[in-house]
Amino acid sequence: MSFEFAPYIFHDQIYRQVIFHRDKNRGFRPEKESELHVTKIPFTANVFDLFKFFDKVGKIFQVKLMMKEGSASNRGFGFITYFSKNSAQEATNSLTTVPFIQQDDDDNYLLITKSLDNCRIFLRGIARQKSKEEIWMELERIYRGVNIVDVIVHGNPQNVHLNRGYVFVEFPTHEEAARARVKLRHCRIFGIFLEVEWALPLKNFGQEEISKVKILFVRNLDLLLSRFQFGMIIHRLINCQFVEKIHKFENHAFIHLITHEHAEQLLEKLKAFYNGTTVEVCFATPPNKFADKTFRNTVIANRCQKFEKLSRASNRYAESTSMDTPPLSVSPTSTNTSSALKRQKDILEDLEVKLLEISEKMSSI
Repeated sequence: MSFEFAPYIFHDQIYRQVIFHRDKNRGFRPEKESELHVTKIPFTANVFDLFKFFDKVGKIFQVKLMMKEGSASNRGFGFITYFSKNSAQEATNSLTTVPFIQQDDDDNYLLITKSLDNCRIFLRGIARQKSKEEIWMELERIYRGVNIVDVIVHGNPQNVHLNRGYVFVEFPTHEEAARARVKLRHCRIFGIFLEVEWALPLKNFGQEEISKVKILFVRNLDLLLSRFQFGMIIHRLINCQFVEKIHKFENHAFIHLITHEHAEQLLEKLKAFYNGTTVEVCFATPPNKFADKTFRNTVIANRCQKFEKLSRASNRYAESTSMDTPPLSVSPTSTNTSSALKRQKDILEDLEVKLLEISEKMSSI
């Protein structure tokens, strides 16, 4: 169900209620860090209650309230997107102390945090001989109309002409990345099905944090390039007195400079020097929890548990189906056996697709 109330449009879907501004249909996208994740929402509240509450501090772009299937109750969380990140920050600072709905003389307060705006997905199983341009073109061919921001390919240290068998694909918004993640799970890329998962998110650093960074990161360097040779290139581009130290490991390197201004100068010179090659240069991002080894191991363990659950459910379904299937002739020439096996295989494939869809719908991000 959907209806419009200027300048907003309301959609009532199976798993969520959405109110969004008309500008969304015109291709407008709010700036980064303008989305909030809201929890502790009373189960009886609706998306209009959220809209009225958050509209106090700024112009709203979109409100999403996640709903229980076949019920008028919500799942206790939703997402609020403003047109600007300043409005989102103001809502975080001011509305956490304002009661949302008063119930039985007890004020109900929402838990409001910045949403994890993950716009990257991870694809494993890519043919190692494929280049960045070939992968990009194949993704656009399969997923027509998609707006891909970047395809990040890490080169093989032993052979610069090969990739490592996986890529990261970046999209303009989390919503577009989520749609691509679901679609690409059921598509063949270069003739095979790939493992498609969320990439570990990259923290969005503010200008104040970036202004303190004095280290550059360089990837996809020639494996045979020595640290001394790479240092000579750096010293030709910038005075050596501004360089503190250089670390080179296989096909990547870190360059430490004495100030952020010198790091900016060298960044531009290195980009011009390596223009037209696969070498990438950027600021080294400060450490965050997503780069922590413990956090990454936890994410990997959770993915393994999820895969095991899907496998066990698939096996149980296969066993129950085989018990209900009447005995078939064991004759080698029997066509019934092959047709029954094909039927069971189709059932298992349908089950796996349904399980993936359910897990996607139940995922909050």
